[in-house]
Amino acid sequence: MTDARQLDVVLRQVPSDAPVRALLETAATDLRAGRADACVARLTGNGAELGGPGAFLLGLAYLRLGDLYRASAAFEQAAEADPGLHAAHVALGRLYVQQRDHARAASVLRRALELAPEDGPTLALLARSYLAVGRPRRAEALARRGLEIVPGDLSLRGALAAALRGQGRHGETVELLEAGPLDDETRVALGRSLLAVGRANDARPHFEAVLRRDGESVGALAGLAEVLEHAGRLAEARGYVLRALAAAPDVARMHLLSARIHLADNRLVGALRAAETALRLAPDDPVAMRLALRASLGQRRFGTAAEFADALLRQAPDDPEAVAALALQQVLDGQASTALGQLQAALEAEPQAGPLHRAAGCALLALGRPDEGAGRLAHALRLDPEDALAASALPAAYDLPEAPAERLAALAHALRSGPSRTTIAPRPPTGDVEVAVEALMRAEPAATLPEPPPRHQPATGPIPKLTPRDTTSPIAVAGALEAAIDLQQRLAVAPPPGVVGWPDLTDLRARLDHLITHHDEPLTVALMGPPGVGRTTLLNALAGQAVIPRGSRALHLIRHGRKGGARIIGRSGEVIDCPLGALAVHLAERPDPRRIEVMLPVDELRGVSIVDPPTGAEPPPADVAVWLVAADAPLEAWAPTAEWLRRQARPAIAALARADVLPLDALKRQLRAVHDHLDGRPLGVVGLAPEQGLAALQARDLKGLKASGLVALHRLLQGGVVQRADVLRDEAAARGTSLIRRDALARSRGAVARLERQAGEVGALSGRLTVDRANLRHELEAEAPGRLRAALRQVVVARAAELNDIQQAREPEVRERRVLGLRRRISAGFDQAVDAVSQALDDTLRQQLTHDFELLDEVYHGDPVAQARLAGLRATLDGYRALLLEQTFGRYKAFLAGWVAHAPLMRWASSAHAGDPAATLASVGLRLDAVPPLDAAEFAATLLDGLTGFVQQTARALEASRAAVAEALVDTLAQGGG
Repeated sequence: MTDARQLDVVLRQVPSDAPVRALLETAATDLRAGRADACVARLTGNGAELGGPGAFLLGLAYLRLGDLYRASAAFEQAAEADPGLHAAHVALGRLYVQQRDHARAASVLRRALELAPEDGPTLALLARSYLAVGRPRRAEALARRGLEIVPGDLSLRGALAAALRGQGRHGETVELLEAGPLDDETRVALGRSLLAVGRANDARPHFEAVLRRDGESVGALAGLAEVLEHAGRLAEARGYVLRALAAAPDVARMHLLSARIHLADNRLVGALRAAETALRLAPDDPVAMRLALRASLGQRRFGTAAEFADALLRQAPDDPEAVAALALQQVLDGQASTALGQLQAALEAEPQAGPLHRAAGCALLALGRPDEGAGRLAHALRLDPEDALAASALPAAYDLPEAPAERLAALAHALRSGPSRTTIAPRPPTGDVEVAVEALMRAEPAATLPEPPPRHQPATGPIPKLTPRDTTSPIAVAGALEAAIDLQQRLAVAPPPGVVGWPDLTDLRARLDHLITHHDEPLTVALMGPPGVGRTTLLNALAGQAVIPRGSRALHLIRHGRKGGARIIGRSGEVIDCPLGALAVHLAERPDPRRIEVMLPVDELRGVSIVDPPTGAEPPPADVAVWLVAADAPLEAWAPTAEWLRRQARPAIAALARADVLPLDALKRQLRAVHDHLDGRPLGVVGLAPEQGLAALQARDLKGLKASGLVALHRLLQGGVVQRADVLRDEAAARGTSLIRRDALARSRGAVARLERQAGEVGALSGRLTVDRANLRHELEAEAPGRLRAALRQVVVARAAELNDIQQAREPEVRERRVLGLRRRISAGFDQAVDAVSQALDDTLRQQLTHDFELLDEVYHGDPVAQARLAGLRATLDGYRALLLEQTFGRYKAFLAGWVAHAPLMRWASSAHAGDPAATLASVGLRLDAVPPLDAAEFAATLLDGLTGFVQQTARALEASRAAVAEALVDTLAQGGG
């Protein structure tokens, strides 16, 4: 709705006799005439009570002036003054969308929809908001609902196209947009989807048409750059990318496109710079990580490539390029055996991944196995002839030295000195298709994104049609997820600066994110039970025909599709879509797929998907289970069912498979026994003969179909699951939120208890340090000086034996030379004596510090952050200890050397002295009693000040952290119902 129409609608709500009617009409006239400043002056300078319509008018005026802050405040005032003023809520929501505050926008727009549930533009705006926060399925549902109300609305078609593109469904996007009129936004969207499905020539006219009207359209500039990239005109493509970046420098997608085009043109420095910029804007983008990895490898910057590979593996744990880059760095670090073991495991999963063969070849060369290494490198080049690293390493395979260290150095030189060529694999699909496919292959079955059909589509197939039900109301969803969103905000509280021991709630926040984002996903009904009970046959019966072969080791999934069909997802990630009838032919060519999906245009499957996991695999995270156990099996065979019901607290149906092997009376007794054994907790217990049911379906035998138990199973699924899907979904959301809150509260309380324990232990350590300081001071002030003086006297005693030789020398030159030698030997002896005392003291200090840090290690066991701080402190204290010892004892050695050099030894040697030679040398020759003692009084305090200060500071920090965690997490989570 335009501003002019909004004005008319809002002014009609003001009574004709209202005191402000004339004022508002005059202000509206100013606004229509483009005099927004006059409108503001008139409304704010009058002093009248404006009410909701007046505040709304003021908000529009501020909006025209570009003052978003005041406009937001005016619209909020309008909505508060007149809660029923639909236009105020819509305008406020639109403003929040412009400010990228999509959470507040969704809240306001949901209120607007309560006032006008069928307002198409509001639905379009809310859909855009959901799309911006990564909920394309919710956006799609809202856009489809709006198009039912306003079929030709361009904004709704644009929102629906964006939602489909957000799910990688480009074919449907093209079909949607080619069927109707286009504006610039939808034309760009159509062009991008045409690019994604490989129709670059058809996309180009759309981008050019937009640029003729708006030369700065970012989407059109980027789209035309991709068209030129497809055509190999990379220089022209870079020009368009630069124009797009100038208009949108903070959009990560533009920098990704720039990186990709630079990389295709072998402009590696520019590619890396663009990919790094994209990562700063979108730190978790795996495409940016992959482009940065390739650009780094192209420049032979293996360490940088390994860093990007490490980040990429956190997003895609089995990515072969990342595994290969990390392994190559390990090889260059001298860990070729470790790298080879990891590569062999990766190659079993991805045997056609060229980078893995290249890295394995380098590892084998580093291990001295040239034949095997050359074979791997040659295979890597067969898979990718543009692999520059393999081309660099292969010629050196048989010229590497035999010595391991020299061999590794020569291999590194060969890798780093080869021609710099781009190591890029064949260009990935344009846009977000690559990311979407990777996400699909990593997704659990419960997170599969089915393709919702247009609403009210006629249902066909073996399962009877249900009355269509509207499960897309954003108001209902908001009510169901209020607690989850509130908890998400509570868990998002960041720790205050300096707080240690904050519990890691990242995984809980991720679980909440998943719960909120996938709240609208179809419920997953999993077929469970031991092998051989006919799960695949039952799945075929539910599909209405034998489409999935027996013995298949894939995961099987029945879900809704706009039209019937099948999809095969291979082990290496390839996706094949085919008609349902052709599934068997395609499976014969690909006998071991990872996943088989059957899409049926059946209304019931809009809210429910049925999954059959591979035999022996972990059961998927199911919302509902159908447990199949052989009808003639003992009751003990139902133990896993009972455990699942007890642990999961979710609905289940117990099915006695191969029920036709039992007489009717025996089957009835078994049904009752199973019901009682499971404490009556299942939705129901039914006997099934899947083979008989499938044959009856194919023969249109209604009596046989009923006898097979399929009708009873369908009723249970229909009444207990399909018709209650909303309730079950809300219950699951509430249960999931409660479990996450409980886990968060338990971790937070555990953190508080741990911090309290650590504070107590650190306090006790502080007392221990006081005793240690006293002991060390006694050692330095009393023990060490005495030991040193005794050691110095021992040196004198050892040298006194030279007295007679010196005194017997008649020539003064000989006596002087002998005295000089004596000085040197006494000085060297003193040095050794000081070093011995210093070493003994150093040993004492080392033992004491080791003991103190062992106590600190026990306090902080399992806390990597604190352990790192301790390691840094210990390194500092070790360096400080060595410095203090050198200063204290080194200075004393220098003093003693000077003392000996100036001692009156010559005069003492020139005259005869009676008595003990050693005593004479000490008292007369060296005057040892006059030597000042070692001054180490401050040594202990100086050394331990750092450790003591750290402990005291840590004790205070632990107490502050305990209080912060208790207040910010424990108290608020407990008050929130934890």
